[in-house]
Amino acid sequence: QPDPITQFLKGAAMSKNRCYLFFTYWLLLPATLFSSPKIIIAPIDSPTITAAVSAASAGDVIFVLPGRYHESLHLNDGLKLMGARPSNTIVWWDSWNPVISPGNNTLISGLTLEQGWFGLEAWYVSNVEINGNRIIGAWAYGVYPYYASNIRILNNIISTGFQPYNTPGKAGDGIYGVDSEILVKNNIIFNSNFGICNLGSTISILYNTISNNGEIGIGMNLNENNSAQITNNIITENNKSVSPPGIFAITISGISDLLMDYNDVWQGNPKR
Repeated sequence: QPDPITQFLKGAAMSKNRCYLFFTYWLLLPATLFSSPKIIIAPIDSPTITAAVSAASAGDVIFVLPGRYHESLHLNDGLKLMGARPSNTIVWWDSWNPVISPGNNTLISGLTLEQGWFGLEAWYVSNVEINGNRIIGAWAYGVYPYYASNIRILNNIISTGFQPYNTPGKAGDGIYGVDSEILVKNNIIFNSNFGICNLGSTISILYNTISNNGEIGIGMNLNENNSAQITNNIITENNKSVSPPGIFAITISGISDLLMDYNDVWQGNPKR
């Protein structure tokens, strides 16, 4: 009797579309020790991503094949939502809801999130990874952590002012964090209002390129309960009419732990 993993791989090989699933082989656990997660393919196994989410349980993977999907998604806790690649796997929404609202312990990867009031709204959740996406054209904020913890924003391209949806530099903020715990690493953030706006969050901003934003590259409001690290970023060509342009961080109450080092900043000077 073939083991479940062997059966899965044989089934995947029988379908051209399912070849994408070999990239997720590492998600399978030995069937003799644990029950394997389901892999639900949209739109093959479910006609929409929303239907796939409804059919999924914690630990399951929803794999989205290339296409444009007009949906506003709420991910249940413990799900992994993975697109084929951002260049051809697009989820978009043209109303007031976010494109994606994740639950706890979720992963969003390999997608373009287009328009929506927020590209991704992470409210009151923990352990969310947003990795390798393109988040463009949101009307308010590209990524919005709000009273959230362990939010990891990694390897994304983020631009709320992405044309033709919004005017470059006059749209919402690329990342807008409120009272959260956030890691922002290896992203390109451009053509937004603020590249990153942080209100009372503990935040690490590492190895990003933050450029051509309409107001300020990085704006912060910290208090005695926060710490912030801003290191090894390129921060350039943000609005030169704002003083200081490029990067802006200020402590307004209590004593905050703020580290700024090894940033490459021009068209503006760092200031605390």
